[in-house]
Amino acid sequence: EALAAYGYFLGALTVLRKALAFEPSSADLISRIDGLLEQHGSPQERLELHRGALAATTDPARRRELFHAIGAIQRHGLNDLSGAAATYRQALDEDPTDRAAYEAGLDVLEASQDYEGLYSALVGGAEREGDAKERSKIVLRMANLSADRDWMDRARRHFRSLLDERAELSEETLERIAELSRRTGDNELYRVLLERRIEIAEGPLSVAQWLERLAELKADAF
Repeated sequence: EALAAYGYFLGALTVLRKALAFEPSSADLISRIDGLLEQHGSPQERLELHRGALAATTDPARRRELFHAIGAIQRHGLNDLSGAAATYRQALDEDPTDRAAYEAGLDVLEASQDYEGLYSALVGGAEREGDAKERSKIVLRMANLSADRDWMDRARRHFRSLLDERAELSEETLERIAELSRRTGDNELYRVLLERRIEIAEGPLSVAQWLERLAELKADAF
């Protein structure tokens, strides 16, 4: 620190790295070295530092921190989106409950326009999620992604499951389901949507309007 304070950054790095050789898992030393490299080094040097630290520790909490640091450096320092995505996947392989790594991985996949990869990651997240409301949020994202990419079968399936599960849906989402059902000619999806509209309608006039549309749909089916 004294060397760094007087501007001798290379000397400070040399001293700290020698100390790190004796304590390769020291979070304090790694933090000090990383601080110097962030100001005067390169992202690649920071990446190598954290990878070395990752290899030197088996502590789950510490490994989690290091995975996050490595992923952030890869994305923001090196613009290596595929590398960052792989890092976050590895973090989730070790700790499937790491929500921060999951969300960061989704952001990276979206930024890289890897939409199939993003969809697969969302599927995995939905399968792991135990809370019904949180799972519905993931399924809604899957449905919207599918609709945006014109994956109509997927979109219809996911929106239908949200309706069947009585998930809380915004007016915008309900309108999108209506548009999707008209666009694809999916009268069954539209029927379920209308029934949901009737359930949540406020006031007798609104209920009557949705009942009328449902009656029209049933009449057209004959």
